[in-house]
Amino acid sequence: MDRLVRFNVLATSGRSVEAAGDVDTLLLDKTGTITLDNRQATEFLPVRGVTELDLAEAARLASLADDTPEGPSIVVLAKERHGLRGMEIGELKARFVPFSANTRMSGVNRDGVVIRKGAVEAIIDHAHSLGIARIIPPDAGRIASDIARQGGTPLAVSRNGQILGIVHLKDIVKGGIRERFAELRKMGIRTVMITGDNAVTAAAIAAEAGVDFDSGNLRVDLVHHQVQLAAQEVKLSPKEYDILAQLVIHAGKVLTHRHLLREVWRDETIDPQYLRVYIRQLRQKIEADPADPRHLLTESGVGYRLV
Repeated sequence: MDRLVRFNVLATSGRSVEAAGDVDTLLLDKTGTITLDNRQATEFLPVRGVTELDLAEAARLASLADDTPEGPSIVVLAKERHGLRGMEIGELKARFVPFSANTRMSGVNRDGVVIRKGAVEAIIDHAHSLGIARIIPPDAGRIASDIARQGGTPLAVSRNGQILGIVHLKDIVKGGIRERFAELRKMGIRTVMITGDNAVTAAAIAAEAGVDFDSGNLRVDLVHHQVQLAAQEVKLSPKEYDILAQLVIHAGKVLTHRHLLREVWRDETIDPQYLRVYIRQLRQKIEADPADPRHLLTESGVGYRLV
């Protein structure tokens, strides 16, 4: 106990110190633990036919009364990139819609114009709820996917149901966190990141932070995109790696066919048989005995789980 105090560690009892010696897995929340608390807006990425200025103006108006960390950063970015200054909320004579976990979006109604910003899926659902047939810009999904693969969070912006573009919100990984995870790994302690982000974003953040998957003879290093089976490097195709990376992020959890199709191919309507072909190929590469898989398990009629 005295030695712990010298290292600024407080223990409530000797039993708790003994129990700590049996720890082999550390569960860490992403935001505030692995990354800094506040995500920052870094880019306005309009869809085809929309100017960056138009997107920035809509995003700024939707963010003026937003008290989440992202709101002020969007207002600041609009000012820095396009000279759009903040306004007094009272001057707008508008009704602001606060963010909620249920709707996953916020915005403003002003002079008959409805502006919303939020999760891409939420903004698409909002467009449908207006009762107006809207064509989702094909490049919106591509932009959002590119942001997620970089470890960012895509924030869609719409005006009267029309998607104008995506705001890139960037998570900042804490300095030195990768090195600390490496030290824990040397001690035999596995680190698991817990997050509500989509799997692609989570995989990118986990890779940057140095979270990996190590189970028996299978090791997945998300930092260097390396996979090893029995200490031998395994070569995967890009799609095979994307599937495996998402299973790693949700290790132990069943991922449905629809989830994997949506996150890897960005299309839930693809025939699940297409996914099964890739799973079969993946098992051939990461299982010692593909006929008797130990890591990539099938949950009949539901999906797949990595253990």
